[in-house]
Amino acid sequence: MAQFKKVFAAIDSSTKSNDVLKRSIWLAKEEGADLIVMHVVEIPWFEMPIDVWGKKPPIDEEALRKKIEAKISKLNEEAKVKFFIQIKRGVPSEEVIFEAKREQADIIVIGNRGETKISEFILGSTAEKITQKSHIPVLIVKTECQKPYKNILIPTDLSKTSEKSISLTKTLFASSNIEILYAHEVFGDFMLDFYSL
Repeated sequence: MAQFKKVFAAIDSSTKSNDVLKRSIWLAKEEGADLIVMHVVEIPWFEMPIDVWGKKPPIDEEALRKKIEAKISKLNEEAKVKFFIQIKRGVPSEEVIFEAKREQADIIVIGNRGETKISEFILGSTAEKITQKSHIPVLIVKTECQKPYKNILIPTDLSKTSEKSISLTKTLFASSNIEILYAHEVFGDFMLDFYSL
């Protein structure tokens, strides 16, 4: 086992968050780890009320916390994983990376796409930003979580980062069928000439 102590799940209000929670609970149970669940309230600047005193826009954080807790408790009935809930305000990708690092999380679990927004189309999704900027391993949940992963394909470029990803995947999902795919780019004559290679 990888000896994880903390699994960090980032959820939003989309239906995908159930699958993120299920996978996070499963991982935490398998590893004997605690589960930290974070929800970031993102308020676009154009929706913020103007307040000269600098007060935060009204959001019933206690009601939101209770709703998240009820969802986790229902999904966690069998596993009985110890969990903590964080609610933050800000840019989701930045808050998730900051808090996961501060909590010394061993892995971040996120959905591949939450609520669709035009800003995601233009600027990239939260999941993309987290995977690009985080130094903590990230598991992106793309499908409905019903059981442990059976078949896993790991693309590699044989770099040190790839080596770490392969090792982590083999440790976390030891009972899965794992295949490794070496991927590289072959330059054609045009590219070789263009770069003077």
